[in-house]
Amino acid sequence: MCAGDPAVFEQLGQTGATRRFAYDCYPHALLAAGHIDAVVDYNLQPYDYLPLCALIEAAGGVITDWQGKPLSLESDGRVISAATPALHRQLLEITQ
Repeated sequence: MCAGDPAVFEQLGQTGATRRFAYDCYPHALLAAGHIDAVVDYNLQPYDYLPLCALIEAAGGVITDWQGKPLSLESDGRVISAATPALHRQLLEITQ
């Protein structure tokens, strides 16, 4: 999840009720399907996250990089997706 940023990893570990680690892009699909509320990821490639953008946004969710910017080919692979804009804003506060 966030092994590249120990401070973020620690803070996320204290947030929420359930945590899962190391599933690549599958949790983002679970979010789009309504099974989970949020995903914080890092070290993804454009082929991992770009197909998810349309899927998550069509489901009413939000997906961006850790700075809140839209994802692109130039993104650094750090991705946040959330079921609601309010939850997305809360996660951005943690990753900043």
